[in-house]
Amino acid sequence: DFARMAHDGQRSVRFIEYMPFDGTKFWDTAMVIPGSEIVETISSRYPLEALRSEPGSTSSNYRFKDGSTGEIGTITSMSKPFCGDCDRIRLKANGNLVPCLFSVAEYDVKHLLRGGASDEELDASIRQLGGADFARPIRVRGPEDLQYLGERLDWLRRRLVELEAQKNRFLRN
Repeated sequence: DFARMAHDGQRSVRFIEYMPFDGTKFWDTAMVIPGSEIVETISSRYPLEALRSEPGSTSSNYRFKDGSTGEIGTITSMSKPFCGDCDRIRLKANGNLVPCLFSVAEYDVKHLLRGGASDEELDASIRQLGGADFARPIRVRGPEDLQYLGERLDWLRRRLVELEAQKNRFLRN
């Protein structure tokens, strides 16, 4: 089990609450195992003690009380959202930056990375591309916000289909 691997193998293991990314609404809050329950379950076998979180951290971290150098972390995006303290952006394998895991916005920076842009050029481009998204990430406070984001994503997908159809009609004429 992962908790034993952290304890005996002196590793850091993080557990992530179920996070619905797709906006399809095939989930509900009953599917979420809260971070507190994860910690409680692990503590019943390996007593844990909370560590102080670093600013901007997306996980709550714990050490084993028996002195093992391994650690457990929980990422509680649903039961205890950390959006207000998150300072992360993600670079996907396709070269797109994502300001928030719940965001539908992505920004293509592959051409900059492959073109050898300097750190300063990357910084300026990112600020120009998505300054507002990166400065004010989406605040997810619970299922209602995720439902709204899912509905918004559905609307955007429908609109994209409509625009594609308009483009095809235009090209045929």
